[in-house]
Amino acid sequence: MKAPFRRILSWLGVVSALSWSTAAAAQQPGVIQGRITSQFGGAPIADVQVSIAALGLGTLSDADGTYRITGVPAGEHLIETQRIGYSRSTQTVTVAAGQIAQVDFLLTDQAMELDPLVVTGQGSEISRRRLSTNIEVISTEAIESSSATRLDQLLQTALPSVQVRLSSGQPGASSVTRGRGPVSVSRSTTPVIYVDGVRVDNLNGLAELSLNTSGGRRNGTQTSSIADIPLENIERIEYVPGGAATTLYGSDAANGVIQIFTKKGSPGTSQLSFESEIGVEGPVEKAFFFPQTADLLYQNGLTQQYRLSGSGGNDRVTWSFGGSVQDREGYRIDNNASQSYQARTGMTALLTDDLQYSASFAFGYNHYERSRDGNAGGYTPLWLLEGGRIFAVGFNNKLNESSAEELAELQDYLAEAERLQNYRVNVSRFQMSHQFAWEARDDLNFNATLGLDHRSSNERGIETNEFLIFTGSAPEGTDDRGSIESYDRRFLGLTMEAGGQHRFETGALSLVTSVGGQLFRDDDAQSERVALNVRDGSETVRGAGTTQADDFFLQLVNYGVYAQQNWGLYDKYFLDIGIRADGNSAFGDEVGLQVYPKLGFSYDLGSEDFFQDAVPASLISNLRLRGNYGVAGNFPPPFANDRTVSFASYLGQQSAGYGQPGNDDLRPEKTHTLELGGELQALSGRMTLQFNWYDAKTKDALFTVPLPPSTGEGSQLRNVGEITNSGIELRVVATVLRRDGLSASLNASLNTLNNEVTDAGGSPVFGISGFSSSTIETVVQEGWPVGSLRGTASTLNPDGTIASTELLQYLGNPLPDRFGSLGLEVLVGDNLRFNADADWQTGAQLHSFNRQFRYLYGIDDPELPDELLAQNTGSIRGNWLDLTNFFVEDTDYLRVRNISVNYTLPQGAFGGWSDGIELGLASQNPLGWWTSSFDPESDHSGASSQGGASVGGFNYGSDPSPRSFLATIRVRF
Repeated sequence: MKAPFRRILSWLGVVSALSWSTAAAAQQPGVIQGRITSQFGGAPIADVQVSIAALGLGTLSDADGTYRITGVPAGEHLIETQRIGYSRSTQTVTVAAGQIAQVDFLLTDQAMELDPLVVTGQGSEISRRRLSTNIEVISTEAIESSSATRLDQLLQTALPSVQVRLSSGQPGASSVTRGRGPVSVSRSTTPVIYVDGVRVDNLNGLAELSLNTSGGRRNGTQTSSIADIPLENIERIEYVPGGAATTLYGSDAANGVIQIFTKKGSPGTSQLSFESEIGVEGPVEKAFFFPQTADLLYQNGLTQQYRLSGSGGNDRVTWSFGGSVQDREGYRIDNNASQSYQARTGMTALLTDDLQYSASFAFGYNHYERSRDGNAGGYTPLWLLEGGRIFAVGFNNKLNESSAEELAELQDYLAEAERLQNYRVNVSRFQMSHQFAWEARDDLNFNATLGLDHRSSNERGIETNEFLIFTGSAPEGTDDRGSIESYDRRFLGLTMEAGGQHRFETGALSLVTSVGGQLFRDDDAQSERVALNVRDGSETVRGAGTTQADDFFLQLVNYGVYAQQNWGLYDKYFLDIGIRADGNSAFGDEVGLQVYPKLGFSYDLGSEDFFQDAVPASLISNLRLRGNYGVAGNFPPPFANDRTVSFASYLGQQSAGYGQPGNDDLRPEKTHTLELGGELQALSGRMTLQFNWYDAKTKDALFTVPLPPSTGEGSQLRNVGEITNSGIELRVVATVLRRDGLSASLNASLNTLNNEVTDAGGSPVFGISGFSSSTIETVVQEGWPVGSLRGTASTLNPDGTIASTELLQYLGNPLPDRFGSLGLEVLVGDNLRFNADADWQTGAQLHSFNRQFRYLYGIDDPELPDELLAQNTGSIRGNWLDLTNFFVEDTDYLRVRNISVNYTLPQGAFGGWSDGIELGLASQNPLGWWTSSFDPESDHSGASSQGGASVGGFNYGSDPSPRSFLATIRVRF
């Protein structure tokens, strides 16, 4: 009996094992893999997001267009592709247990992706179609195809609704950035910038303590905190305007938000890329009144840059790194060089199946040589030449009438004076971001971000006795008037943020709910060390005859919580509601949490059956309407709410006096924005049109209000003003040619701007930049645009004599009423690409102090009436300040920013040692047309205090941006 029983047990074991293995095989997940190529030309498409939304699974295609999704349960699934610049595609696939399903995609390019996944609008990834506002996205391809070497150069034409102007050609100098007009008169116009979720230093203008190489309004040569954010390793950039940035950014969002996302790598074969760029840069001769200026002061300087990058990974860990070294000889003789060293790395890791960690680290070091310009006084070469002041050191100021011998002598003088200058700026920057994403359930995820930005700069200027003697600022034999100025600025920003998102779907209804909180802290410490009576050859302050020091410190803490919900019905009706509450260390003691609401809608009209029946898809394939109302803020300057005592040195002792009166009711400025817009896709996806109309009103604007003289106290920031900005934003992207082996696309944008200070709250007129009321300044005055030019205006009699002169008159508006961009891309086969982009503006005015000084110093002005010149023929014209209005000019322009041609050698042309070789030629700033007699971007702009509004307005001895020609070779392994 035992043997049969044992046989029965054995058979039962075999049957159980077979049953278990069959059940295990049935539960074993499968794999979906395939290749993604372009329908136009068949080239592989990298970085396509391939996902199974219902399961929360996905991956990115690699450089060969291949992808692989593991862990897919057996059954039928809908797989979807998405990538900016290509149409979406879906396929249904049945996955067998433990098997591999092959699914290939053939994508068609389209003028512009209307429905990419974005982060800036919601805190976590969400389809843009669900949002009530437009979010601009700059893709990896747009960044890589641009010949821009600075972030603000890239933004000039890549963000169609934002105007970025490089106000000086000195290396690393700051730019003026504005989107929907200046919403404040006391805060910067630059959008807030985030890198991998971390708020970064945004002082793109005047520092409180800094090297005075441009005079009192020295923004033209301030070091930009945007310029030293490297382009290497950036994956994409998102921009959201102020009104729509309400919920996530609250008290810091009135100027909009720029989000930068860096590369973290993707699963697949490791890739390595090396790029070498070499070229020359030189002056734009048209920018000068005297053609001789370009020959006397500028040169064709060598520039070279080398980049190395790599990426790779697997299903659990991905990585990416990038680095560059740049060396510029400079286009200004002797002292315009710069060097830059950048490195950035990023990675992602699946710590568990549900928890992902991503991080990025970056370090950069920049060295810039500087020269005196603008209103610095003394030896300021552009003022001496273009302003006609060169006679003060013994030369003929009419350069066009100078002999060859005079010009040769002048060139020797300038070369030696430039050699003796010693001004330089060093900037080092470290950025770090740590992010955690937890997929708690298929419909619930949480994220957290912790990071910092540390930026340290040192500006140093040494004026030797030799320099002072040579330039005529000191007599022969002087040995005790040398000086050393050294300024340090250390910025440390800390960001902490956490949030969660829940997705719910039932039938036709879908809900996306987001909640979160954010805290950031900024520390800005500045110090000054000045040494006087310094011997020549000294490099340090120690040992000087006299030393003095100063310091400056700002600290700001902002914290807020937010909640927003997005409803969707039938995937075509969407409602977006959000609210944020903020606290801030700069708010007054009587001010509690400040609330910022948002309400918006989006309507996918193009998906309606009646629309599709009435309009052929080949004519209009997509039409979406949207609108929103939101309130965004600008917090006050740090410590502006505090009552202070002012101390000064008097007879070797401290003397106390009234400082800042303080304001317990100090609140943030709040910009209320109503926006309506939409987008349509037409002609089988070949053309996309975006339209926005906005009306923004800043209430509680911070104006400087003087207290009654009887109090003995000075002025104080108060929430008394009102500023309005309104306009339209149009953008068209069209594929105008598409045939075998050839395609061409165009893009163009048009923006209008109407800005006005509608209520000054009783505050008197005050200046935010410029010089003085007797010369010219930009002011805040009720009924005028922010930063309007104000100065003396005269009218003339027919015989050229002055009929009347009036002081403090409106002379112009430095803000354009229209601006936009243009772009062209041509693809020939899979190997040859041509790009060109430009931007333009109309309706703005600038004042030229160069022209006014030339008139003062006896140089005839071709723009002035002959009768007036005949009345004033001396070497010094005493009525020059009565005629300021004659030196204000329209600054309409069209400037071609970049032209580039890139050719990818055929695969295998150099054997199998390389995955691809790309050759490129590019030119930056090659062409320009403008109505003014000077370069309209050589703008000696500035602000009265750190963080103040900078609108530009003055052409005054500032280097114009150079023109460059570059050759590039990029090798991929």
